[in-house]
Formats: sequence, C-alpha cells, structure tokens
Amino acid sequence: MAGFVFPLERVLRYRERIEKKQLKQFSMKKAELLEIESKIECEMKKLRDFSKRVDFQRGIFSSIEFLLTHNYVFRLEKKIEQLKREREIKREELDRELDKLNEARKERLAIEKLRDRQYQRYLQMLAKTEEKELDDINQKIGLNKEKLTIEDLPLEES
Repeated sequence: MAGFVFPLERVLRYRERIEKKQLKQFSMKKAELLEIESKIECEMKKLRDFSKRVDFQRGIFSSIEFLLTHNYVFRLEKKIEQLKREREIKREELDRELDKLNEARKERLAIEKLRDRQYQRYLQMLAKTEEKELDDINQKIGLNKEKLTIEDLPLEES
C-alpha cells in the first residue's frame, strides 16, 4: 500500500480500539456467567451428595435431626434458586454485551470495506497511469523507428 493514504485511518484505529474494549467487556461478562454456573453446579453437587449420605427412607431421625436436615436442604435449594436468578441476569447482560460487540464489529468492518474500495480505486488509477506512460513510451519508440531510414543504418562490412 505504498503511496496509498486512507483519510479515515484514524477513525478505523479508533473503531478497532472500541471493538477490543467491547470484546474485553464481553469476555468479563462471560467469565462472570461461567463462575455463577460453576457455583450452581457446586451447590447442586452438595445437595446430591447430602441426599446420598442421608437416608430419608430409614425414618430413624429425631425431630431435631429432621429439622436440621430440612433446614440445610432448604438453604441449599434457596441458594441454588438465587444463583439461577443471578445467572439469568448475567445472561441478559452477556446478550447486551454481545450486541454491543457485534455493533462495534460492524462499524469497523464498514470502514475497512471503504478502505479496501478506495485502495482498489487507487490501484486502478495507478494501472491507468502506468498504461498511459507505457503508451507514450511506445508511441515515441514508434516515431523514432519511422524516422530511421536505411541510410541511417550502419553498413556491415564483410
């Protein structure tokens, strides 16, 4: 692209920085969502493990053991519900960040397309200029050949 100057190069660089910023924000929201999903899985594992350890079918519980067990399970279920609500909120935030990222990407790509079109026009103009110069050179060479006569040719001595 030597010789080609894109007048909106700074705008393009700015759009690239915005896109990188949006990508970083999207990645952070995605990490937050993954962390919440990990917490949900951990709490559900605790609930499953606890249910396996405590045999509710035996029915050999004192009322205090039953209340403690019930309260523990209830707290785990509430925590899981809360985490699921947080997950939905994070998913909505992630969707908004994805929309912002896609918008930033579209804006950058639009300017890149404009730059590519202008570069193609520049190449076409350059090709036409070179073709014109070559035609001028060929025309001058052709005129010189017409002026050249037999007398002007050197004689070969044998």
